[in-house]
Amino acid sequence: MITTDTSIMHIALSHGTRCLVMMNNESWRDAFLPLNEAGVVLRSSTDKISDINLSVLSQSVTEELSDLH
Repeated sequence: MITTDTSIMHIALSHGTRCLVMMNNESWRDAFLPLNEAGVVLRSSTDKISDINLSVLSQSVTEELSDLH
């Protein structure tokens, strides 16, 4: 699942669903990082998720999909 830091992410991770989570760089969000290895976090270098580099996002999606096979 590809998502932002939402309650859905936490529910999915608690059931072992692989998640690619996009987060901004607000430090208070560190308390809500995934606690298991099913979550891969992409952090923006700014306070905007839209600033995540698209090639980094694309590569992360490709890697996650290749792990499924």
